[in-house]
Amino acid sequence: MAEDVIQSIYDNPSKLAAFFGAKKNHKVLQNSGVQKPAIHKIRRWLQKQDDYSLEKPARRRFTRAKVVVSDINEQWDVDLADMQSLSKENGARYLLVAIDIFSRFARVYPLKNKTGKEVAKGLEQMFQSAQPKKIRSDAGSEFKNAYVKNLFKVRNIYHHIALNEVKANYVERLNKTLKVLIWRFLARKRTKRYTDILPKLVESYNSTPHRSINNVAPKDVNENNSADIWAYMYLKPRKQSALKSLKNTINKAKTLYRYKIGQLVRLSHQRKPFTRVYNEQWTYEVFKISRRFQMQSIPLYREVDLLGEEVLGNWYQAEIQPIDRHENALWEIQKVLKTRRINNKTQCLVKWTGYSDKFNSWVDKSEVKNL
Repeated sequence: MAEDVIQSIYDNPSKLAAFFGAKKNHKVLQNSGVQKPAIHKIRRWLQKQDDYSLEKPARRRFTRAKVVVSDINEQWDVDLADMQSLSKENGARYLLVAIDIFSRFARVYPLKNKTGKEVAKGLEQMFQSAQPKKIRSDAGSEFKNAYVKNLFKVRNIYHHIALNEVKANYVERLNKTLKVLIWRFLARKRTKRYTDILPKLVESYNSTPHRSINNVAPKDVNENNSADIWAYMYLKPRKQSALKSLKNTINKAKTLYRYKIGQLVRLSHQRKPFTRVYNEQWTYEVFKISRRFQMQSIPLYREVDLLGEEVLGNWYQAEIQPIDRHENALWEIQKVLKTRRINNKTQCLVKWTGYSDKFNSWVDKSEVKNL
């Protein structure tokens, strides 16, 4: 039987390609004198193996939908830069950093802490000079609290929380640039105090031409040149190789979807801190695809857990992994919480490995197996 042949290779540490993926196992089987299962059968068998799907390397680089803005202050990215190592000399533990996605104009405000009240105070100071229509941040509690929510409500600002691995990527890039500038200054001047010159560093950043906006400085972006800058950012001619690559990406996407609605999948740990059991790259918990759609010709998916509760966020194909769970598949129990007797049957309340307490359930003791 094909599955027995695959298992005899995969399960034996002394065999070539033991615990490897489909291609390696297929090659070993091709070079052996035994039955040679087709590679799709090997892939299908591996989808049933928890150890394989949990530890499969997760891709970090793949085509993502882009943020497209049409004008200045349409959307800001905001984040906190951690400066706790220099707090004693500067009186600030964090920097509240904001960047206008269209003009790349930066705003920075030192914070004593990252409480909601302090963050709201910093945002209010930024809004004195300009106010965006939308703000994007990560899911940190510093942006998800009553003080900040109320500020956004009063000022009629839409708050979008980025749930994917990249998060608010424009401001995260700015954070890195800002820290490099600060540390270079500190090393040059043999000091640990930067807050006195922070406004000058930010002003220098805003006065420096940016390649991404046609070598215009952020402070010089205005109503008179915004149309030209928008055209440069989104309509500029691409090199032939880049255009060809883009066309190939779109053509691949137009083949539509790799996965079906209702299909069981694991989700990448790089996106969200799900419960980990070992050092797995994918969720131990299994989810079900509930919806699929396209954004900028890129396939995206929505999922629900096995109780039907929706998982937040849209997921790219590279962030989900299909698995095969047949009817008689075993589900690992982390702990038996208690037992009871009903209708002459002993039942166990069990906590399932990799699942939250909401999944705790009663099962007949006769169905519990020791492996």
